[in-house]
This record gives sequence, structure tokens and C-alpha cells, in this order.
Amino acid sequence: MAESLRPFVYWGQKNDHVSLKVDLRDVCDETIEITDDSVSFNAIGQGVRGENVYCFNIDFYLPVESEKSFYRISDRAVEFRFQKRGIGEVWPRLTYKPEKQQWLKIDFDKFALEDDSDDKPEYEPSKTSIMKKLESDLKQVEVKSSINFNYLFLYNLFQFMGYSYICGIMQYHYYRYGEDSKLNIYETLGSQLITVQLISFLEILHPLLGIVRTNFFAALTQVLGRNFILLLVSCNTHLQQVPSFWYLVLVWSFSEVIRYPYYMLQSIKREAALITWLRYSAWLVLYPLGLFLEGTIILAGAPMYEISGKFTLTLPNNLNFSFYFPWFLRFYLFSLIPGAYMLLNYMYKLRKNKLATFSIGFKKKK
Repeated sequence: MAESLRPFVYWGQKNDHVSLKVDLRDVCDETIEITDDSVSFNAIGQGVRGENVYCFNIDFYLPVESEKSFYRISDRAVEFRFQKRGIGEVWPRLTYKPEKQQWLKIDFDKFALEDDSDDKPEYEPSKTSIMKKLESDLKQVEVKSSINFNYLFLYNLFQFMGYSYICGIMQYHYYRYGEDSKLNIYETLGSQLITVQLISFLEILHPLLGIVRTNFFAALTQVLGRNFILLLVSCNTHLQQVPSFWYLVLVWSFSEVIRYPYYMLQSIKREAALITWLRYSAWLVLYPLGLFLEGTIILAGAPMYEISGKFTLTLPNNLNFSFYFPWFLRFYLFSLIPGAYMLLNYMYKLRKNKLATFSIGFKKKK
């Protein structure tokens, strides 16, 4: 499939809003989506390559108020107005990542770095002063971007190597010992699995610290869910020998040896379309299967923890509070249904947006 065409997009800003002008004439069949974090555009129009389909997706430098943002289509262009959340805050760039896009240009007529006033300002910034201001702001974020790049690359590399090792050892033991290897998976790889799963708690902090732009609740749900299952298995020797746990670890490993290379490439601003396709397609099989296996382990664990009494708090006690862990497990099992729906729906939306223009190959991101 040919590479998608990009229209020229001119951006400017004032104290309270950011403006975009898409240089397309006679626009029709448009699909436009504005969220707090991004804007996506797909339409047919007359642009630099004649009448064609043009599209782009922009992740904003800072969140905007999507409900107060709007656009209008004229015969000569498509114009957007995005309401800033922080009034008076100057954006050093439009995009979240400090990347130079050839099709994205500054609209100097709609650019203001000083306080707006009804009176004519004593000093009106020139194009040169605006560029110097932008360059100064960009230099301030270069150090932070460099630290984030090095950290993210090493983090994803470590997790990729960890899950690759787990997956490789599982296959080796299966071909050598057959079905018996499924009974001692925790004994063989328990410490390695605990290590990579505990380190994955950092993925909850990444969006909170602004290191990555991802859905915080999706990361929280996945990390806590997996570590909860691992806690159940670690504290019960019978669950460690349930075949479902072997299959679950295999599904986790397959999922992560695809996901982490994708994020490694993202951190160095490269993209392999095959890996991207796998990242946003393999989950169609792996995620439902993983959720089913997690439910199987919880269902098997409830009677085992009922017998052992572990994590159950009975009266009388100093807290004057009782907690029956098997009931909690059954409640958690039912809560997986709406949780699974929200997670799968979130992944479907990501896949739809990411693979809208898909082609096999390897390229450097512009």
C-alpha cells in the first residue's frame, strides 16, 4: 500500500487557543476526530498532489479542551481552533514529541507569544524572534528527551530480553520433558517471572510522570491484574502445577516479545510496519486467551484458598473486621467481564487508528 499523503498544515497560537489551517481545497468525505490529546484528519481534497486522500494525526504538546474546540470547512481550507487548558501558557511546539515534520509549518499571522491586548503592543514579535523563542524552548526539553529516550530504550530492552528468556526456556523444557514441564513451570522460572512482573510496575508511573503518552488506567489494569494472578500462584503450591498457568505464562511471553520491540523502535523514532501490525493485531488472539486463562486460575484457586484459609481474616480479631478471600476471588472473577470489555475496546480503538494506513516495510519515522 502506498504511503499516505500529508497536506500542508499551518499552526499558530495565542494565549487561550491553538489554531491549525489545513491547506486543502474542495474537501469532502472528511473523517475528523478531536480528543483532549490529539486530532486525526482524513479527507479527500485538492492538495499538493492534486485530488487525493490526505490524512494526518497530531498528538498535542499539552492536552486541550476538546469540548470547547471546533473546526470549520471552507472552499479553500479546513481551520481548527483548540482551546488551551492553561491560559497564557506558550507551547514551544505543537507536537508531543520533538520531531520535525516537513508538512507542518508555522502560521506567523496567527502566532502570539506576548499577552493579547485591545491596545497595540509596543513590541510585536518578528518571525526571527519567534524562531529564537522556539529554539530556546526546544533546547530546554532536549536534555529531558535524551534521558527519557535512554531510559525507555533500556527498560524495554530489559523486559524484552526477560520475556524472551522465559519463552525460550519454556520451549526448551517442553521439547525435552514433554507434558511434565507444565507442572514445574513456577519452580523453573518463578524468580525470573516475578522479576519482570515487579519491574512492570514502572509502566504505571510512566504516564503519570509524562515519560510516555498512554492510557494510565489501561496500564494500571494490566499490571495489577497480572501481578495479582502471580501472587495467587506464588502463595499456593497447587496452583503452581495447574496446566493453565503454563499456558498463561506462554501467552504473556508471546504478547511481550511483540510489544517491547515495538516500543524500543518507537523510542529511537523508527517503525517496522510488520512489528507494528503484530503489536496491534496479535492481541486479538492473545488478550482474550490470556483473560480466559486468568479466569480459569482464579476459578481453580477459590476452593484451594478456601481450604488453606490464607488471606482470610476471621472474627474475633484486633481490627474487628472479617474478610473472606474466596468470596473476593469470585467477585474479582465477575469483575473481569466489564474489565475485559473496556480493555479490548480500548485496544480495538488503538488498532483502528494505528493501522488506518498500513504497509509492510521498515522505515524511519519522519
